[in-house]
Amino acid sequence: MTKRKPSKNNPFDISEVLSAPVRAVENGRQKKMPVFEAEIRQHLAKALKNKCIASMKYLFGQAEKFNLIEEPKEGRTSGVLIIPKDVPDSYQDEIFGWRPEKDELDLWVRSAIILARWFEERKRKRKTKKNKKKQKQKQKEQSNDK
Repeated sequence: MTKRKPSKNNPFDISEVLSAPVRAVENGRQKKMPVFEAEIRQHLAKALKNKCIASMKYLFGQAEKFNLIEEPKEGRTSGVLIIPKDVPDSYQDEIFGWRPEKDELDLWVRSAIILARWFEERKRKRKTKKNKKKQKQKQKEQSNDK
């Protein structure tokens, strides 16, 4: 038996390999497309069908990288605002009883600020409640130890 001689690696152009079109199936037909396009289409399919967060992040990252996302030119003029059930009436009045004047904050931005203030207040109240419970438990334990 004779030994096969190892083949010499032929040098190749990596950019040519990466830019070469790939075959992909679109609408049941084989089609040649650039690697980047195939990659974007694959991520889009995963994001929409499988709700893959990583693919969504990748797509938004690419859109930002190539400046494809534009800020809206006008503020919102309609829509639905859903707020938690336990928002007090005073906060609801502050949100819904206000109509913006010219050069004032957008209703949506203002609502977000008001709700953020309410969430912080609720968080503080819950924290103080927890601390009071802990203090009561410590006092009970100390009185039981005596």
